[in-house]
Amino acid sequence: MLATRTMSLGAVTWIASGMLGGKTMDPLLEESRRRLRESKALFKVSQAFVSVLDLDELLQVIIDSAVETIDSAERGVIHILDEGSGELHPKALSGKALGALRKSKMRIGEGIAGHALEQGRAINVPDVNAEPLFVRDGDEPGFQSLLVVPLILGQKRIGTLSVDSERVSAFDEDDERLLMTLATQAAIAIENARLYQETLEEKRKMEIILEETFNGIVVVDSELRITAFNPGAETITGYLSKDVLGRRLPEVFGPEVWGEGSLLQKAATTGERVAPQEVVISGKLGARDTLLGVTPLRDSGGKSFGYLLSFADITHLKEVDRLKSNIVANVSHEFRAPLASIKAYTELLLDGLDEGDRATRQRFLTVIDQETDRLTALVNDFLDLSRLESGRFELRKRPLNLDKVVDVVISLLSVQARNRGIDIKVDIPSDLPPILADEELMATLIRNLLSNAVKFSHRGGEVEVKAREEDGQLILSVSDQGMGIPSEELPRLFEKFYRVQSATESGIEGTGLGPALAKEAAEAHGGRIEVESQVGVGSCFTVILPMASPDRNL
Repeated sequence: MLATRTMSLGAVTWIASGMLGGKTMDPLLEESRRRLRESKALFKVSQAFVSVLDLDELLQVIIDSAVETIDSAERGVIHILDEGSGELHPKALSGKALGALRKSKMRIGEGIAGHALEQGRAINVPDVNAEPLFVRDGDEPGFQSLLVVPLILGQKRIGTLSVDSERVSAFDEDDERLLMTLATQAAIAIENARLYQETLEEKRKMEIILEETFNGIVVVDSELRITAFNPGAETITGYLSKDVLGRRLPEVFGPEVWGEGSLLQKAATTGERVAPQEVVISGKLGARDTLLGVTPLRDSGGKSFGYLLSFADITHLKEVDRLKSNIVANVSHEFRAPLASIKAYTELLLDGLDEGDRATRQRFLTVIDQETDRLTALVNDFLDLSRLESGRFELRKRPLNLDKVVDVVISLLSVQARNRGIDIKVDIPSDLPPILADEELMATLIRNLLSNAVKFSHRGGEVEVKAREEDGQLILSVSDQGMGIPSEELPRLFEKFYRVQSATESGIEGTGLGPALAKEAAEAHGGRIEVESQVGVGSCFTVILPMASPDRNL
């Protein structure tokens, strides 16, 4: 009974004292409230740590939480350290931020924030007007008290977290402790956000590289399922990424990519990168010559999770290489025939086989002269085509009578035509106006067309040269009654060194330069060249050029 009365008396005393002045109850309630606010603030920062990965958004959440949690705080700012310059820059503001605060920046060891970060501890300034460390820029600070804590993770300095108040001595030790706790959580969140942004940036860079590179990139997992297929791979193979992603490599490509003895199998067996080698890949666009390399992909633990196949399309280069070989063979053959004639007739003269007969000597020398001209024409064709393609050919245009140019060319080809029994007919009106052209280049154009017409005509055939004016243009045509050109070969006829297959099989000599040189010559004069052909009937090449002005006199 006594114990009961004692307990009741104590309870009454406790209640009474709380009612009278609150001297016993208020500190307990205040402590509980403070602890609750701290828990809420820390929980909010923890949520930011988990859910907010955008750095700017995260910094704003942190500074808003700090100002909201510290009762005496009216404003706040987060300074982030620029590792390159060593300067602290304001990155997030809260409360009634001043313009001066927005532009403030300092180095480690400068000002209150710089000292806090350098020393790795909180600095509580009761009155900034009496603090020698406080950096002034001429304006009134607009606050009295300042509390600064460093943002540090391990040995890495990140920046500072500051709050201020217009009252003097606004912050106490509890505020320091709470802000330091917030800063610890904030440093972790900031570093995670930084790492996340860096990861995103690296991912974006890799995506740009994969998107923009001309090389084909294909990534497969350990089961050879395609997980990446860049635009370069689409261009080279003809497949679209949406059609191949998720499919196994053997479903898309042939065994040259994944089968026995392939580079992929070698990489899988050795676990090492296989340097690029020439491999013919069969895709939707057909077979392509490629340089293919394979790299095993491993995670941070060294475990393989797939392979990267990188390939460059070298089909064009291989074609050029094959073309160069053909060029060397064709040109060598074209040079060999006249050189053999020159050599043979020179030896006959040196051995005195002309027996002093002037007519025989003259015949031998004529052959040597003609074959020399033939060689010279070949060399000139090479040089002219090279200069025309590079834009280094200087046109010397002047009014020309086309019939005179044609007559000169026919005289040069007379021996060739006579040997094959070819009759060259010319139909050019005597009153045809002059053309404004380069005489040398026009002669080259006509010579190549006529030479080919004679060369590809059947023995005893006929070649015809016609010209007319039509709508201010010269229409010049050279037609033959030769073997003709298959329609499927016409699109490539004006390519350098391209020779029609039937001509090659028939043993007709040539370099394949004639049509290409004629096309370049016509285009250099602002014109064009067209061709019509029928196998077994013949071909007709038509050149369309602008005429000279009517008032130009010869």
